[in-house]
Amino acid sequence: MNAFSEIESKIIAILISSNQPVSSSTVRKIVEISNHELKAIIENLNKKLNELNLPFQIREIENKYEVFLSTSISGEISEILNRYNAPPRMSRAALETLAVICMKEPVTRAEIAKVRGVAPDSSLNTLLEYGLIDRISEEGKIFYVITDNLLRALGIKSKKELQKILSECQTD
Repeated sequence: MNAFSEIESKIIAILISSNQPVSSSTVRKIVEISNHELKAIIENLNKKLNELNLPFQIREIENKYEVFLSTSISGEISEILNRYNAPPRMSRAALETLAVICMKEPVTRAEIAKVRGVAPDSSLNTLLEYGLIDRISEEGKIFYVITDNLLRALGIKSKKELQKILSECQTD
């Protein structure tokens, strides 16, 4: 007996075989379902994955879906992997720069420097290298914005959700 329906199996296969998050519109086109149906199926899939005690879940970030290790196992796996290949830590300056970008995006280099009181060039390069921010150009100006990689790392669904969390932090 198969634990998953044909559509559920197709959705899992689409997400696992992709090396990046897959837009909800792409998934819907492939399996020929509505947005409402997709959300319901993803919710049901996550329940089944949990009930079957499988170590992954499906999450949505900015209307894109991906498979990720569930938090119950990811901490354990991360700990093991870190013993063998510890990732570099970000400097305080990079974290401060990231915080400014999160709060004020889109934001220019000059605006970041004004808030922090120092040139942010090294921090911006680090954040760009880690894929946590991106550069966009509008009307001859370069702006910095957060990426889906940052949302993924924070476990947040959307920029809107991040802004809500940040506004709640400011009122405390």
